[in-house]
Amino acid sequence: MNRSNHFDVLRLVAAAAVALLHLVELVRDDRLTHALGWLPTQWGLPTFFVLSGYLVYMSWELRPGWSGYASRRLRRILPAYVTVVLVCAFAGAIFSTLSASDYFGSPAWLRYVLTNLAFLNFLQPSLPGLFQDNPFRGGTVNGALWTIKVELMFYAVVPLIALAVRRWGASRALGAGYILSALWWVGFTEAAARTGWPVWHEVARQMPGQLMYFLAGAWAWCERERLATWGARVGCRCRRAWRSSRARAARWARRSARARPSPSRRAGMRRARRAPPAMGLGRAGGAAALAIGAAAGRAARAWRAAGGGGSGRCVAAVQRPASNQGKICVYR
Repeated sequence: MNRSNHFDVLRLVAAAAVALLHLVELVRDDRLTHALGWLPTQWGLPTFFVLSGYLVYMSWELRPGWSGYASRRLRRILPAYVTVVLVCAFAGAIFSTLSASDYFGSPAWLRYVLTNLAFLNFLQPSLPGLFQDNPFRGGTVNGALWTIKVELMFYAVVPLIALAVRRWGASRALGAGYILSALWWVGFTEAAARTGWPVWHEVARQMPGQLMYFLAGAWAWCERERLATWGARVGCRCRRAWRSSRARAARWARRSARARPSPSRRAGMRRARRAPPAMGLGRAGGAAALAIGAAAGRAARAWRAAGGGGSGRCVAAVQRPASNQGKICVYR
């Protein structure tokens, strides 16, 4: 398999989301909740399951066969899982409020080791004298171990999923499984909300309720070519929309630049606004007089350009408003 992909980046983002989610739940500080509560950290675990569905189903399709498949899956999970359980069990004596003899002699210690090695961590999630003030499920040592059990169940049903896909098609088989998994989750979650029994919530989040995410990843592998085509089309449309928006913004900027008055014109407009009322006509009359003077000046320049002399005779006259009798003359 080509290792040049972005699955490691997605795993890193999902792991960071899960870590932040657990941090907020364990610390329960208002400032931390306000700072991180807006992040969609609840999607970290479903992202892991979707990626697992894609990669594990791909592994089965590329190299089918029970023995090789089981060997690869167990070698990937068991060594790290057993190490984590045993390290927590023995290192807990350092942090426990009990003495070492009381800690290792407690039945809860042995029960923790056996149940967690058997992937039944919900039977004994805590160690004696350790994390007793933990607000999350009364001293749970490693609250993420339950997902490994769910992952192993996913591995076990992959051959059955592949058989259903070959018989009924990817969309039909995986879609039906997705609907059944969603009904499991919604049904037991609603039962927990109505009865107030948290055990129903524990049942809801077990493997059948999480299978919908795994099936979504498996469907993405089966339909990878169609998804790649859709992705390319969406990318092209987004690129065209981006270029079109940039072109419209550039055209608007050019039009704004052309419509903006020149510096000399802006200076003249400022002087006109600051000018005192002219010839007793008030501010409006002063503006009209300035406009009349400008027109008369243009007429005089046109006359001179045409070869007119300078006899000083009045050749043009503009009548002032009725409030102020008289004429403005242009001489040549």
